[in-house]
Amino acid sequence: MRALLLLLFVTFSFEFVPFAVSSRMLPSSSSSSDNAVVVDFKGGQLKLGEPYYVLSAASPQPAEGLCLDDIKSNETSTDCPHNVVQCTMFYKSFLGMPVIFSSPDNTTTSTTNTTSNSTTDEGLVKENTSYKIQFSGVTGSCAKETVWGLTFEHDTTCEFVTTDPAAPPVEFQLKKQGSGYAIVYCEIIPLPRIPVCFSVGFHQFGTYYSRLVVGLDIEAVEFFFVKKTTNVTALPHASS
Repeated sequence: MRALLLLLFVTFSFEFVPFAVSSRMLPSSSSSSDNAVVVDFKGGQLKLGEPYYVLSAASPQPAEGLCLDDIKSNETSTDCPHNVVQCTMFYKSFLGMPVIFSSPDNTTTSTTNTTSNSTTDEGLVKENTSYKIQFSGVTGSCAKETVWGLTFEHDTTCEFVTTDPAAPPVEFQLKKQGSGYAIVYCEIIPLPRIPVCFSVGFHQFGTYYSRLVVGLDIEAVEFFFVKKTTNVTALPHASS
């Protein structure tokens, strides 16, 4: 993300930042409204360690999810696909590949078999809180190459979301947007020390691919989450 921070530092103006925030550190926010629990498309609370499909309201009806593909760009030599893209009709399921959220310290485990009826919000995904995101259900040797990171490729205004192990993994936050949520990447600019969040959206790459990117001029996408075990009878559609 150094390229974006350098560009922001040189041309600093909040009008160029999709999400300008206060001078407090976002992950340390204690306000109940700032740290509301994220809910899925059915209204259920998102849980750490459980798989959810990530669907975009920016896609054609019905909404499409996220997939991994190999576009043969600047990535390490491996048989595993690393480019995070919007799924197309060529994929087995337009729901795409599910993701799981985990705390940066990796101490969170799946709550699938939890039977406790605790009223606390421990183990739940919250807004304005940093989480690692990774794809779920990947098998074989590629199972170790599923965590979201960022890589710079031929563009000074955005960076691409990737699972390439050569790219350092980063944390993302969720912010309420419309009926769904925006995914953002937050950083601290050096002078003055102000936390800002960059939008996560799509960038057309070639003829067939819309890649997930982070950048100054990237329009935030409204995402919806669908639990993997949900019997989906209706999906979010593109905004009119």
